[in-house]
Amino acid sequence: MTQEMFSKLPQWLNLEQSDHTEKPINTTVSGKIPSWICGSLYRNGSGLYKIGPTAWNHLFDGFAVLQRWTFKDGTVTFQSSVLDSDDYKKSARRDKITGNAFGSKFPDPCETIFSSFFHKFVPSKPEKIDNTSVNIVEFGDRLFAMAESPLLNEVTPDSLKVKEKVSKIGQLKEG
Repeated sequence: MTQEMFSKLPQWLNLEQSDHTEKPINTTVSGKIPSWICGSLYRNGSGLYKIGPTAWNHLFDGFAVLQRWTFKDGTVTFQSSVLDSDDYKKSARRDKITGNAFGSKFPDPCETIFSSFFHKFVPSKPEKIDNTSVNIVEFGDRLFAMAESPLLNEVTPDSLKVKEKVSKIGQLKEG
């Protein structure tokens, strides 16, 4: 995608790396929210599409952005954070996107130069992507960000940061 295309996207699809809130912020409520509504609504989806000079080419490829709306006593707070997955942290360190996704490919130059040589001797493992940007599910008192990858990210509800990676569903025990 070009920079001009990004300027035409809605704000929630045009996030920058710095667009996150460490702590919940108060929101302005129009109308009245019943005081009996109490709890948090979590959302997960692609939202960060560019790092440095590179940008994902497909709507489903962006890095995961978690959002939390908390309702209590007729008030609402909002919090948002880019999921600190290994895929995101690797790209952020290099100030460019690296890796593969649904509709885009940004190979690591070192791997592409030597990969054809090494593949003759060492079989490659399938790539596990931990950019879990599709869904967020509560399981007991635990919160998991998920995608079509075999990896799940357990997320801390208050900070929206990765607490633990889970690679086998059998490891989950309701807590």
